[in-house]
Amino acid sequence: MNRRTNLAWITLVALASSLANTASATSFMGDAGAVSNSLGDLAKNPANIAHIQDSQIGLDYSPFVWKSIDAQFQGLKPNKKTGFYPELPSLISPDNTPARIAKSSKNQLFGFSIIAFPPVELSQFSRKVLIKDIPLFAFRQSDNVAARIERLKLKGLLGLVAAYRFDRLTLGGNLQYNGASVGGKVQVQATGDELFRFEADTSTIALQWGLRFEIIPKTLDFGFSGPIFEQNKAEVKVDTGLFAQSQKVGPPGPSPLTRFLTGIRYRMGPTSILFDLEYVKGSPEQGIALDDFRVGMRDVHDTVSPRIGVRYLKRSDFILLGGYHYQPARYGDGDREQNGLIGFGALDLMMIYLGLEALTPYHLVGMGAEFKLWRRPQTETPEKDGPEYPWTLSIGMTYRTASRGVGPSGTMPGAFTENRLAIPIGITYRY
Repeated sequence: MNRRTNLAWITLVALASSLANTASATSFMGDAGAVSNSLGDLAKNPANIAHIQDSQIGLDYSPFVWKSIDAQFQGLKPNKKTGFYPELPSLISPDNTPARIAKSSKNQLFGFSIIAFPPVELSQFSRKVLIKDIPLFAFRQSDNVAARIERLKLKGLLGLVAAYRFDRLTLGGNLQYNGASVGGKVQVQATGDELFRFEADTSTIALQWGLRFEIIPKTLDFGFSGPIFEQNKAEVKVDTGLFAQSQKVGPPGPSPLTRFLTGIRYRMGPTSILFDLEYVKGSPEQGIALDDFRVGMRDVHDTVSPRIGVRYLKRSDFILLGGYHYQPARYGDGDREQNGLIGFGALDLMMIYLGLEALTPYHLVGMGAEFKLWRRPQTETPEKDGPEYPWTLSIGMTYRTASRGVGPSGTMPGAFTENRLAIPIGITYRY
């Protein structure tokens, strides 16, 4: 294949991947949530939903996001992107939808949540957006490309979470389905020349389970969650004007014990401390080295990610939050030899510039506060009064910083940094 054809397929793979994998939202408590009573932590452990107090409706969003990404390819000019970017709500993944709803039984033994959207056409909005400044490092040189999404249809979304408490043990499950169909064009940004037109169709179905166990009543809790089944499918078509071709891809999802989250929560008076560990096995997968357009096995590593969160009940209507999260790198540097492993490369960097993945390894710190609002007068029959504080406002800050270098023998030699500052805001209604 010539260079134009290679660039077309490389860019298309990245855009198609973006539909099946969305970036997860960060939290004030360092993403710790294996044992949590927060509405936003249902995806971390579905057993959490049986411990949520009252039925709740929640909405969270980050209207203020500042990012700086710097890529210094060996022997080439630096490529830097800095600015403010509104965080677009995701309707592709049930984990990342900004709105959430949970219903709990009066005795708090059972809870469930459902998020569902029918198929919807969004082309009239997507065609107005041009995604610029996407760096494409290939064949020892760097080009910036731009993409316009001319057609976008969501094929539907379903997220169902349910859990039941058996005295000190809680068991839960999480079923997810999502899909999308997209079409558009990719062009060289400097000249406006069209590289190719593309069509992509993706879908994901996944089943997760989780448990919580109260080791010491009202003091120490244990949580665990992991996948039971996950399947990702995608079919992509590309037309460069010189040729048209389609390809089906279906990367296998994680199987039990190849990825899991475990953690504890320790409560001491007004203070709760959460500590999580997430393990992801470095399963074999294929990749593309752009130096010579070589297809081979990737340099994948096992990762263990520690997270810690602190929650301090200052007053009944005011809570302080804080946390830390370290995420190691999944992909190593690789090796440029003909049969060497393929490491961190151009496709990974494109996903980072698109805001769909984060540069790793990274450190994240968060801090924030919860304000309980509009107190209701309580009577002698509190079971009829409803929640004392029906509204909760959450606001704070998260800061993520990452830096990595790739040596001369690696797949993509250079130095790369990313910094991200966000101010998430959330509001919850209890009833």
